[in-house]
Amino acid sequence: MVAMEAPNTRSTKIRFGLFEFDSSTRELRKQGRRLKLQDLPLRLLTSLLQAPGELVPYEKLRGDLWGDTFVNFDDGLHTAVRKLREGLGDSATNPRFVATVPRHGYRFIAPVAPPQEAEKPLPQPSRRTSAFYLPIGTLVALSVAVSLLGWHTASKSGDAKPLLQTVVPLTSSPGFQRSPSFSPDGRQVAFAWTAPPGTFCISTSKASTAAPRGV
Repeated sequence: MVAMEAPNTRSTKIRFGLFEFDSSTRELRKQGRRLKLQDLPLRLLTSLLQAPGELVPYEKLRGDLWGDTFVNFDDGLHTAVRKLREGLGDSATNPRFVATVPRHGYRFIAPVAPPQEAEKPLPQPSRRTSAFYLPIGTLVALSVAVSLLGWHTASKSGDAKPLLQTVVPLTSSPGFQRSPSFSPDGRQVAFAWTAPPGTFCISTSKASTAAPRGV
């Protein structure tokens, strides 16, 4: 069984000032905009950023930039440094990024934010998991709502005073009277009257009296 290595989630982006440099792709950006530089100045920046703040001697720069290839080292290195400074807006006399150490090499002097681990994306719930928990969440929400409604009703009923209802007959006559309706002046009342032994009629009566009159 072959063991599988965990994927490398460490970022290769290094930030300094307004710049961001990706050493894996050799892309230099300023405030998100990619700067167009030749490969040699970018390889030089990669070598300097491997030890920010420290002296990088000529010998190491020769190996990092050309390896065993025979070139005019002095002219090539000076050209690469000049191109890099132009891209960074730097100056040889008053350097902010690349400083010359005479007869020894160069040093990257700007503060550098070290690479950080890439943020891992949060795991997304599967459809099966979502379908399982959705009904449960709905039931829980309904249970809470019913409980709150019951508590609110109980608290209101506990504070409310009981209503006293009094039944007043329309007339003193026997039978069953229902559906009363008063006249506009309030002096007459009409109602349905079922008189013994089951006779049904519409009756009227003065509001101040109790003697009904059939209509």
